[in-house]
Amino acid sequence: MRGAAELKAFMAEHKVGEHDLKKSRYPEHTALRQKAIQHLQACGYGPREISRVMGCGKQMVRYWTVPEFRTDRMHKHGRRNSAARKFHALGLALEELYG
Repeated sequence: MRGAAELKAFMAEHKVGEHDLKKSRYPEHTALRQKAIQHLQACGYGPREISRVMGCGKQMVRYWTVPEFRTDRMHKHGRRNSAARKFHALGLALEELYG
């Protein structure tokens, strides 16, 4: 797998282990996971290859690489009484408020 070599180089550059990059839920590891997915996409790998190398589904790859995919589901990932959920219940989006 060509993507595995790219991912190992990324992990060595950022001094993070494979478990931390792929499975950890700490915010700094989640941010690195996002950067790794975007790095692999910039290197020319498709969602299927990235999901195979990262050990995740294609939906997670799309979540981090397609901005529209993330904003369409933003209301589902917030706190229960957050503004995003309240605006979604009213049929509005936060982007409509801020331009």
